[in-house]
Amino acid sequence: MPLSHMSWHWGGSYNVPESARSILEIDDGRGSLFLDFPALPGGGRLLLSTLDPHSHNGQRFMPATTRFLRSFYPWLNRELSIERPLRNRFTYLQCSHVPSEWQPDGLQESLAQAGLETSFVPQYELGPGILDRTDTLYIPSSHDEFFLKSRAEDLLAFLARGGRSG
Repeated sequence: MPLSHMSWHWGGSYNVPESARSILEIDDGRGSLFLDFPALPGGGRLLLSTLDPHSHNGQRFMPATTRFLRSFYPWLNRELSIERPLRNRFTYLQCSHVPSEWQPDGLQESLAQAGLETSFVPQYELGPGILDRTDTLYIPSSHDEFFLKSRAEDLLAFLARGGRSG
């Protein structure tokens, strides 16, 4: 993946904890832009990233975001030996009423090209029913942490069933 596909897409870096695997590091090795937690207690997998292509994809002023999504996720799946089911239900948690973040233009179409069935769900509707219809859950950085903590049992059960969250 060329560097030009990653321009303007990271917002800081993580220190890598013992339970995580770094997937993408800054060139000088000072931190990770993408972490994989492959062995969570009770199963499931958690991916964390400081990369921000989703909210800009399709907004026309950053065409590199679409190029990034089209190359990064297939690469990531190969790196992690993840075989996505033919039908992958992707839930985008809507956390900000800013129109470009509530339902980013072109995001659903881009994800459909990658074989994902996308639904947009307001964060305060998140619960077992939504998670039962979700294979991959995307939580934007502008979420309500107190609310998500109140849904911790539901989220841990989702991860234990093999759901993915990013």
